[in-house]
Amino acid sequence: MGSRLIDLADLLVTHINGGSYSDSFTAERAIVPEYSLRDIADLTVCVLPVGMSIEGIRRGNDANVLSIDVLVLKKLDCSTTATRDSEIDDMMVIMEELADRIRVYTPAASGALMSSEFMPIYDPEYLETYNGFFGVIRTQFLVSLA
Repeated sequence: MGSRLIDLADLLVTHINGGSYSDSFTAERAIVPEYSLRDIADLTVCVLPVGMSIEGIRRGNDANVLSIDVLVLKKLDCSTTATRDSEIDDMMVIMEELADRIRVYTPAASGALMSSEFMPIYDPEYLETYNGFFGVIRTQFLVSLA
């Protein structure tokens, strides 16, 4: 048996890749994401297992809270403000499509999505420094240990 966190991240990658989106990509899992915008020509989606805690649900019944981030990266055309803003609008649609896809994911009969958020929506410093979009969807899944 492998790590519950990594197994869930792999299952989430499969679930994400089974969806339909306004831009094409193939999500991948990584432990240590190492991306350079020089290397990224297209939309990149990376599923990153980030942590695990054990929560007592009720006496004698514990559960894991598995935390997984979904990273969304893309080099943007920032030649004009209008072009940049249009591309950011497109990326916001992708973020919402991913969040909607993740929202309906049930990892197993004994698991459920606890929370999913993307705040801030993207990293303004990354946009200014690298002309790139960098967004993170943070998720937490509750998986029973029983």
